[in-house]
Order: sequence, then C-alpha cells, then structure tokens
Amino acid sequence: MASDSWYRVVRKDRKTREEVLTSKWGRFHDNEPTTYLADTLETAWREVTAALGAAPANPAAFRGWLVTLAGAKLADLRDPKEQASHQITEAELLADPAPPRCKDVARKLRLAETGYHGVIYRSVRNQPDGVCVVAFLERANDLITVEPLSSLEWRRFVREILG
Repeated sequence: MASDSWYRVVRKDRKTREEVLTSKWGRFHDNEPTTYLADTLETAWREVTAALGAAPANPAAFRGWLVTLAGAKLADLRDPKEQASHQITEAELLADPAPPRCKDVARKLRLAETGYHGVIYRSVRNQPDGVCVVAFLERANDLITVEPLSSLEWRRFVREILG
C-alpha cells in the first residue's frame, strides 16, 4: 500500500495549484495533464534537478510542496508481476532517457476503464530506495491536495540534505 503523502519540488515562482502540479514533460507522458511526486524531498529534488545536468541548482530558486493523493489506485510498477502484466521491464523503467515504452504503458493505464489514477515506480535519480508517483491529473485531480512546505522546513532540507 502506498502512502498518501508525497513531495513535489518546483520553481519558486509557481504558486497556483495548476502551476505546482503540472509537469511539462516526463517519463510517462507527452502532453497529457500529469504530475510527478516523490516519497521524500531528497528524491523530488534529485528528480527535478537532474534536468539541469552539470549545472548546480540553486535551492533558493525552488520550493517544496506536500502533496496528498488520497485513495488513488496506482499501478505498482515496482512489482515484477505488475511489470509483466503491463509488458514493461525493470530495465525500461530505469532507462535514462526513458524509452517510448514507458509512455505507451501510461497511455493504456490512463484509460478510464482501467480505474488507475497513476503509477508508482522506482526513482531513476535516487536509487535504490527512492520511489516516485506519476498521477494522471484528468483522473486524480479531485484526490489531490497541495500544501506549501514552510520556509523553515525547506531551509532545514537544504541545510541537512543538500549541505
């Protein structure tokens, strides 16, 4: 069973719910309304800042959010049986860049008749223990609440984790 509480890190200038939740690109979508969440702030940070390559990310330009995803049905692609049933391998899920197969699987899971609100999978950027969720906003939006982390919580994260 997945936790209901997740984290998201976005640019500090994103303030509205839609701005905070909307992901422009990712492993499991092209243009569909989607958000990516992580089990910890560290996993969220690593996932977001990976796109910057070798350039160091300035934590002052970002903000952390606590996202609750209550009652969502997630396809658990950490489980080999689920992987097999959706015809995707662990290697495909962890490949960087993501192969088209990830988006193919997500397109099928997005269909209303599946009942899925998203996917839970291993983090590519925070292995071996990091976990991520992709939520299909057209299906999960009503299950999501967002709350900004306090500046104290964010500063503590920056000091303790990012050093």
